[in-house]
Amino acid sequence: MTPLSENTLRQELDAAIKKRNALRAEFFGIQAAQEKIASCISELRKNLRSAEAAFEEAKQESVSNLVHEAMGEAQTDQPSMRQLRANMASVEDELEAALEAQKELADRRKQIDSRLGLATMATRRAFDDVIKNSPEVNHLIEEAKALEEQIIERISQITYLVGCGHLPHGIYETLALQPANLGKGLATTPQTAWAILSEKAGKSISPAWQAAVAGLDKDASFPLPGDDVSPPKKGPLRKLMGGA
Repeated sequence: MTPLSENTLRQELDAAIKKRNALRAEFFGIQAAQEKIASCISELRKNLRSAEAAFEEAKQESVSNLVHEAMGEAQTDQPSMRQLRANMASVEDELEAALEAQKELADRRKQIDSRLGLATMATRRAFDDVIKNSPEVNHLIEEAKALEEQIIERISQITYLVGCGHLPHGIYETLALQPANLGKGLATTPQTAWAILSEKAGKSISPAWQAAVAGLDKDASFPLPGDDVSPPKKGPLRKLMGGA
């Protein structure tokens, strides 16, 4: 692992990660609190409906008792209207407080959500800075450029031979890499595509193969570039490109 004390960009990333994680924990804490409050509100509303129903029932019983009393009839026992009203008011107060708490949590969540979004973007920027400025990635890019140079060098030679008519255009079908599939909008054929790419890389002319073709036209024993080497093995690059 790379020591943070030796890399300023990693120190910045570490600070960004800690800030993001702290805000994320706060966000989840608010989310959990909201769920509890929502459950509490649901229960209080149910209790309020029960208290209101009990109060209405007691109110009807009170009316009936007044009628019975006026007519000299026996009265039934009934709960205290004052107590039932107090119970109902208490539940209403609790529900009002819970609704206020729900609103406050929603406001806090909105603020934290905004700050968390900014912190997440800042973490991503710090992360990208570490990646793109790392020696490992720079080495990877240099390796890729070197391999790209080798590929274009080889293809420019094939392009030259195809252009001279010594190789069929179908030879490009054996290649997995096709510039026409890499956004080369002006390229209408593989030959044109590779010619454009080779020219752009400064490899539109293959001196070695030009000399070989000219020499072979005069001498059947004239060596071709690289004809003294054994057939290439299927190395990592050829495997990647789908070569045989």
